Amino acid sequence: MVILAYREYETWFLSAADSLRGVCGLPSDLCAPSNPESIRDAIGWLSNKMPVPYNEPEHQPRMTGEFHFEQAMQSQSFNRGFKKLKDFLLT
Repeated sequence: MVILAYREYETWFLSAADSLRGVCGLPSDLCAPSNPESIRDAIGWLSNKMPVPYNEPEHQPRMTGEFHFEQAMQSQSFNRGFKKLKDFLLT
């Protein structure tokens, strides 16, 4: 089974941005954009909100461990992938 994020993995972070407040220097009042999957440069969006530019090897594991799945479900690709994985595991 292969599950891919729409555009880039970090798009899922944008969907769950509220849960990443204070993580890796993100502001404590961070809010998810209204349509995260319409943003072409999720890494750039994150970098603009951080004190240092987003660095995949450094920031991605920490953000992955912190973001809330429930909020990420706002992303159509995350929601679809999560449901497919759940169905796969339950069969």
